[in-house]
Amino acid sequence: MKKLLLECALMVSIVASGAAAVEACGSKFLVGGRSSPRFARVLASIQPTKILFLWEQNDATAEEDRWNSNLEDLLTSEEVGHTVTVTFDEDAFRQAAQDGEFDVVVATVEMARQVQATVESVLPNAAFLVFAHLPTRSVLKEIKKEFGEDNVLKTPNTTDAFLSAIERSRRSVE
Repeated sequence: MKKLLLECALMVSIVASGAAAVEACGSKFLVGGRSSPRFARVLASIQPTKILFLWEQNDATAEEDRWNSNLEDLLTSEEVGHTVTVTFDEDAFRQAAQDGEFDVVVATVEMARQVQATVESVLPNAAFLVFAHLPTRSVLKEIKKEFGEDNVLKTPNTTDAFLSAIERSRRSVE
């Protein structure tokens, strides 16, 4: 009996140590870290993207609406690998757009509407990723119709959702 129990325990430990984790749908594009050691993975992107942010900010901007450098650090980390350029006004945005090649342009809905002509003329192959802050269903539907289903991100949202939105937005123009 002891021998049978020992053999079973040995067999279970061999099978458990060689088992591969099952990947979720869509994990081939992005992998999000989880707190459980079983799912412990690093945020990663298959194809690094060049991202141009238009983040309107001035002295009167509320603290919670100011640019968060932690986001930039996450996006440019070695695991994720994106290249990020942040501009804080339209003039700097236009200059950056003319000076570089970008895959995705990120802006709020209002700012995206203001610079849409510039992006279409200077960066014709770039996708817009538009932030809509707490929109109603009808407003969100209109924004998705205007900028495309894959190019709108409702905020506030998670880091994983943001990284997935960048990936979807980039793929939408390929």
